[in-house]
Amino acid sequence: MSTDGRSRRIAAGLSVAAGLLLVALALPRAAAYGMIAADGGIAQAAMRAQKPLSADRLLAARDRYSAAHSLHPSDGNIALDLGRLDLRHAHAAGDRDGMAAAEAEMRDAAASMPNNTFVWTELARTALLRDAPAERASAYLRLSWLTGRFERSAMRVRPAVALAYWDSLSADLQRMTRQDIERMWEDRTLRRQLRLLYLSLDYPERVRFLDVAFGEKEKRNAFFRYTLWKAGLTKELERLPR
Repeated sequence: MSTDGRSRRIAAGLSVAAGLLLVALALPRAAAYGMIAADGGIAQAAMRAQKPLSADRLLAARDRYSAAHSLHPSDGNIALDLGRLDLRHAHAAGDRDGMAAAEAEMRDAAASMPNNTFVWTELARTALLRDAPAERASAYLRLSWLTGRFERSAMRVRPAVALAYWDSLSADLQRMTRQDIERMWEDRTLRRQLRLLYLSLDYPERVRFLDVAFGEKEKRNAFFRYTLWKAGLTKELERLPR
């Protein structure tokens, strides 16, 4: 047997082995995502759009994601979405232990994809829902900002969390929050989120929001004009100074 022939057969064998290994590695991922998509992508779409799921769909989605995560535990996106589903279920039920478990699942996701802004943003929102200590919420906010200061999806969430912990935030996190709000105000699409955030707050929280977001009288009046205009309150709009 020639040396060249033996070398070719070894190379061919190694290629086949490598191919089989790649297939074996890909199978769990393919199977896991097949489980997730079994509902036609309804749960994924609802989570992307921050829309509610019926109780039955939520439970079914949790079961599928849990099975997918068991099959492919190294996938951070699956771990994150499982945590988000578990958070929805636990928060609706007032299940504090369930919310803690959901946060742990999201932390697993963060460990596997630490540069993902969205996972840190979701952890910050989870900290707020759990009434977590300010130190933990601040850490999540900081990592969300450092990994994606210009991420629009993160800017929609961070100010609400920051305002809830405002007196406990460091000066640099307060500065980052003001920058988020300034960018949102300058962006016509995100400006709507600022109005909705303001309307969702109680009176004392609204005062804080205005002090943080629109400390200057001219900017505050511009925000009020925008809010009244969007609400169709034209008479009240005419009373504001220009």
